[in-house]
Amino acid sequence: RVSGHARDQGQTIEWSLILKVLCPPPDRGQPTDHDYWRREVDAYESGFLSDLPGGLVAPQCFSVIEHPNGECWIWMEDIKDEVGPTWPLEHYGTVARHLGRFSGAYLTGRPLPSHPWLSRGWMRHEVVREAPAVAKLQLY
Repeated sequence: RVSGHARDQGQTIEWSLILKVLCPPPDRGQPTDHDYWRREVDAYESGFLSDLPGGLVAPQCFSVIEHPNGECWIWMEDIKDEVGPTWPLEHYGTVARHLGRFSGAYLTGRPLPSHPWLSRGWMRHEVVREAPAVAKLQLY
């Protein structure tokens, strides 16, 4: 979080931004990998996050800067949680409704996005990866 004060027409205004720094791993992977390191950069640069269905809104991205060493800096809006650190039960219902509308939009006519960096099959990957550990669990 980067914050400060500014003067605008004689008034002092507080401001803050979020700087997210993404460092490429040694094996940068492919955009189709379930853990592709620059998926968020690609999502912001494509405009995908500016038109989410179901009442979901991503933080506004002000700039993406790619550095010669491969780092990507995402300068984005600092979102303030109006509910607070402890959500009342009703708020979980509101969030669930928004997620349902988001998912449902793709079942009711909105075409599925086809960006190459969108993850496909990540749950399958995790299940296969964790299968040996799950097999060791003793069922009661």
